[in-house]
Amino acid sequence: MLNKNKIPLYILSCFAVLSLCLIALAASYYLVIYLPQKDKEVTNSSPKTNQDNQSTKSIQDILDEIGPPANKSVLLDNCINDAYTAYKNNWNNDCINNGLGTSTTSGINCSLPASNANRWDQLHKESTDLCIQLYK
Repeated sequence: MLNKNKIPLYILSCFAVLSLCLIALAASYYLVIYLPQKDKEVTNSSPKTNQDNQSTKSIQDILDEIGPPANKSVLLDNCINDAYTAYKNNWNNDCINNGLGTSTTSGINCSLPASNANRWDQLHKESTDLCIQLYK
């Protein structure tokens, strides 16, 4: 005898199997179709990072953006000044981070270990050389 208030077991098991199939189908669609397509869209539409843009920009592209030669001497001076300011800031920050000095407005105020000092000197030289290469 079937109880009229109880759902038969075979209907419940069919419902459970159907539910599991639907969940598996949805998960498959999400993993196989939706995610790869979304990743492809993000890859195609995302702008390059600043570093990527700088590394792929040729020197000629930068020179084309600079404009007429009359501005180049001013730009060269500004570039060299910016390179030196960055050098001083990096040196002072390294001094502070290593506990070798404090920040002052008078300039570099500590002696860094040779490896650190050489790194900042080399970076300053490369920056200055790049300024000369770009604006001369």
